[in-house]
Amino acid sequence: MNQTMREAGRQVITAGYDQTRILDATRQAQTLSETLECIDQLQAQLAGLKLHIISEAFACGATTVIDQTQNSVRHTP
Repeated sequence: MNQTMREAGRQVITAGYDQTRILDATRQAQTLSETLECIDQLQAQLAGLKLHIISEAFACGATTVIDQTQNSVRHTP
């Protein structure tokens, strides 16, 4: 599953970069704005998924996952 998620992530990032290669200057601002909005939505969905995974880790007592999360540089106590 991790390989599938990594590949999906690569495809999303590639699609994002492709969206920024705009030939039509009149649509450039609109397309960039739409791309940023899409990224914001994806970040929110990923944050929700991360919280769900952490909740599952607590529920099943996966201490290595909990420790990994708490020791992450992105963790705020």
